[in-house]
This record gives sequence, structure tokens and C-alpha cells, in this order.
Amino acid sequence: AESDPHVDVVGTGRYEVHVRDVERRANGKTRTQRCACIYTPDGHCKYMLPEDRAQMLLEAFAERVRSHPKLAAKLKVGTPAEELYKLMCRNQQGAAVEGSTGRTVSHQEEAMLPSAIWDTLAEHLGPLQERYASPLNYSRHTAVYWSMHKRDKLFGALYDSRQYQHSGVAISHPPDDDKEAYLSIKHAVED
Repeated sequence: AESDPHVDVVGTGRYEVHVRDVERRANGKTRTQRCACIYTPDGHCKYMLPEDRAQMLLEAFAERVRSHPKLAAKLKVGTPAEELYKLMCRNQQGAAVEGSTGRTVSHQEEAMLPSAIWDTLAEHLGPLQERYASPLNYSRHTAVYWSMHKRDKLFGALYDSRQYQHSGVAISHPPDDDKEAYLSIKHAVED
């Protein structure tokens, strides 16, 4: 991959996460944003996350590894930076969806409800659950969320929402896949 002098660093031989100010261009304007750069062992900033989301993920990861040592051992957990890198890889557009036959992550699956809608729902309905979310897009109002990747358990997710009975208020974002959407609705109705 080509080097980017604005964000790349001298490689240390391991995955690393560094928070820094990054200039981003959008709609012809340049603005500075505080981002967590996720570095590969060769020093390439492969992915960036908003600082607050990266902090939330790293805290969830530390808590999950501490409170579930058997899960961490079973999954052969890497460093926090390495696991954050793997999380980004498996959730990028076009990546294969675990357990599916040829389905890939689409842009639609990374979409989020606007925060104002979440705020209103949480205010009027209390704790919420989110099905078909990911560690990268679940709402801060979500008490429990389900992901389509087993390894996302390392970041606090549950896996396979159809294995759990519906209870309370849940927001569901089934993927743009007719079979999966049908199974999701069937499961919700039959609960």
C-alpha cells in the first residue's frame, strides 16, 4: 500500500492505535478531526475511527477479556490494537459475513439511525436492544446488541440474535438479504 505522509509512521512491528488530529477533506472543505489511527506492523494507518468510538471499543474489549477469560482463551485474543484492526477488517464493505453462503458486508449494514431518533426512543421507551448491529455502529443507548460476527463478542456483542427470545424494545436492522430479513421477521413474530 502507498504511504500517506499525513498519518503513516515508522513501523514498530506490531499493531498500534494512536489518537491524533487528522485533516479530512469532504465536499471541498478541509477540517481537522480527532481520530484513532489503527496502524499495521509496517506503520501504515489502515483504518481510522472517531476518538470516542475507539475509546468505547477499547474499554469494552478490556472489560470483556477481564470478565470472560475462557472466551479470550478460546478466541486466542491478540493485543487490543490487533483486535481493533481485525474488527475493522471483518466489518469493511465487501468482507465475507461469517456463516453465510457468499453474503458480504454492505454499506447498508453499517448504517445507523440518527442520534436524535435514538435519544427520543430511549427517553420514551427506556433501555433498548439492537439486532444486526456491530461494535462500530451500535448506539450508546443500546443495553444489549447482536452482531453478525462471533468474534465481536470481544467488544461486548452477542452473536446470532435468533438464538435469543425477544424481550423489551429492540431495533432491528436486518441485512439487505431476503432470506435473512425473512428469518428475522419470522423469529420476532413467533417469539
